[in-house]
Amino acid sequence: MHIYLLRHGDALDNGYTDAERPLSRLGEEQAHRVADFLAQSNIYPRVVFTSPLVRARQMATIVCTQLRLPPPETSEYLVPESNERHMISQLNMLAPASALLVGHEPQLRSLISAVIQERQFGAVVLPKAALASVEVEHPIERGKGVLGWVRVLERGERESGD
Repeated sequence: MHIYLLRHGDALDNGYTDAERPLSRLGEEQAHRVADFLAQSNIYPRVVFTSPLVRARQMATIVCTQLRLPPPETSEYLVPESNERHMISQLNMLAPASALLVGHEPQLRSLISAVIQERQFGAVVLPKAALASVEVEHPIERGKGVLGWVRVLERGERESGD
């Protein structure tokens, strides 16, 4: 199983609650660059899950639209406070050949760590709009995955937000 983990792009913060923060123009451009990279790499995930937070949903929707994939499915297991075991269980139940997970830090870091490490020693931190690839046999078990690569897009000038 190939699991691709994508952190949302740059988002606005002034005047929004955390859950409602939309992508900035830079964040939208980052989403298009991620989609371009996936297409050039011939990566078309079978299923796309996104956090319910606006900026992640926008990121996932842009990528799915550009790649002509079905709309992303929302998963509560991709919010920042979620336990990575829940997302792993969801993937184990579905057993897709490949999945794109669009979410946030620190949850993505915890998810990568759980899949590639038997113990929690360190973590792969994903900057905004970064994409990671992990290969793992089904069913997913702690420490049995292999981190294939991490793609960090060129950083543009930030509009605002974190």
